[in-house]
Amino acid sequence: DASLVASFEGAADAQMWEVGRGAPYLALLGPPTVLPGLVTRRGTELKRLPHAAPVRRLLHGADGTSLLTIDDAGALASWALAAPGGPRSFGRTAATESVSLAGNGSRLAYTRDDGAVTVLDWATGIEIARLREPRASPATATQLAADGNELATLGGGSLRRWRLPSAAPVAPAANAEVVATALRRDRAADVVAVGFASGQVDVATSGELARPRAPLAFFGHRGQVTTAAVDAAHNLVATGGAHGIVRLWNGVSGAPTGIVLQPASAAIDAVALAADGSVVAN
Repeated sequence: DASLVASFEGAADAQMWEVGRGAPYLALLGPPTVLPGLVTRRGTELKRLPHAAPVRRLLHGADGTSLLTIDDAGALASWALAAPGGPRSFGRTAATESVSLAGNGSRLAYTRDDGAVTVLDWATGIEIARLREPRASPATATQLAADGNELATLGGGSLRRWRLPSAAPVAPAANAEVVATALRRDRAADVVAVGFASGQVDVATSGELARPRAPLAFFGHRGQVTTAAVDAAHNLVATGGAHGIVRLWNGVSGAPTGIVLQPASAAIDAVALAADGSVVAN
């Protein structure tokens, strides 16, 4: 008793496709670094999602309007399909298959570069829990419960079950981001990186910083930013934090792109970038 809903021409360069939750769109893979989303009932292109590396996995948001992509480099990016603009970064995973979403779309889990499993709030990106797995056998797969309150991890032949905090994480205070804790200006250009007590970073010209700014979208540190370095020529910012993490940021989008130093035993006092942007010292 099935009835035809829609019919349209396929994409010649598509290598595979998936249907979003509730079938509001088709996500097509191919060419390797471009992911176009198509509205299923009309066949028109909804959004084209460029990536720096080939996309390995897709996870579909519970609301039917968001999509999580994981590329060959392990970068996790969340895309709002119905809104303009680029993606929101959720960090980087050491195991592509370890990424999972709660059934209700509230939480995201994956294995970090240091072997720990992190659980993040989907709406805010704030870390809810970090689970330490044996370094010799890090988790290669995770599965969040439908309500996001429990997690199963598989690694080294062992299946572990974890109970997670049920309460939603407390977001930083509304005025926390206005407390600047680090400041650095590029050596050759009028580009300034400002770190805040909330763990966020704003990158802009001095003139832009003098005017009202939109709320920052990304959190890169669990605590205040203690130091920063900026290289406008390579669109790169490096920051150190009170929790001993050194992180890199995209100087154009303002999104965190990776962690170059896992938690140290003390706060990071200084960071510096090489002239070609290839080396970070701290």
